[in-house]
Amino acid sequence: GLHLPASSGPAHAAAGQGREAQLAGGVDAAPSLLRCLRTLTGHKDCVCCVAALGDGRVASGSDDGTIRTWDVASGRCLAALTGHEDTVCGVAALGCDRLVSASKDKTVRVWSAEGGPCISTMRGHRRTVSCVAALGPGRVVSGAFDRSLRVWDVEGGRCVSALEGHTDVVVCLAELGGGRIASGSNDRSVALWEAASGLRLRRLQGHRLCVCSVAALGAGGVVSGSKDMSVKVWDGDSGECLRTLEGHQSYVRSVAVLPGAACIASASSDRTLRLWNTATWQCILSREGHADSVVCIALLADCIATGSDDGTLKLWGPTAGL
Repeated sequence: GLHLPASSGPAHAAAGQGREAQLAGGVDAAPSLLRCLRTLTGHKDCVCCVAALGDGRVASGSDDGTIRTWDVASGRCLAALTGHEDTVCGVAALGCDRLVSASKDKTVRVWSAEGGPCISTMRGHRRTVSCVAALGPGRVVSGAFDRSLRVWDVEGGRCVSALEGHTDVVVCLAELGGGRIASGSNDRSVALWEAASGLRLRRLQGHRLCVCSVAALGAGGVVSGSKDMSVKVWDGDSGECLRTLEGHQSYVRSVAVLPGAACIASASSDRTLRLWNTATWQCILSREGHADSVVCIALLADCIATGSDDGTLKLWGPTAGL
């Protein structure tokens, strides 16, 4: 998958409890929920990123340099998009019919979700572009190992602003709504930005190692996952860390918030997908199935998609009862 640089700060994090010790009551509180529905195979190397496209489709990017789109119901690969010259590190839906990708080849590219060649290529980052997200009509934001975020005008293919302030590589980002962006870095912080002005609003500090993933939680909340094996919940307005969720036995590579914010999903190099109840802050279930690190999560209409260093995607469901 996307090879993160060596973390700054402490060389190790304290070991967590036994794998199931953090589950509510010491047992799986929802044993009948969230089984593996389907495994999607086709990539020739690690799956680094995954995104919901709508209309029952999902997109994935890989170390094999391709983006694949899939039909969720059948598991069939619909298209393989080629053009990147290295690992595809990030992918996101761009409206109903396009998607945007970020790559180790230092570019951000726009594609038709139906397939075909790259529509446009945006250049400006000086190192690996690790993450990308849609900001709204005609705008996307990318983060890179050059320590910056860039906001792009998609139609013109130009960078309209650069957001600088991280002191190490930018690994992840999320659009928070209200014109705000969150980014996570190997400098162990989460930064909150105003997209329009490029102003850094706040710096959230508390993780002991690289921040691998960030996600919006309700109105003003932020969730982050880290190489320190924890998930943290933040008040984005005050900057206060509200909760630290522990139980994973290795890096937390990806976090996502289920609709209604009732649960947080986390994926880890310990090969598990976990769900955390946001009312009790307990881990309510843990699922294994991948043969290597689980590195990315996407929320689909009625299931969760995960991508792994084992080269596959898995669909987990149903999510309706969660």
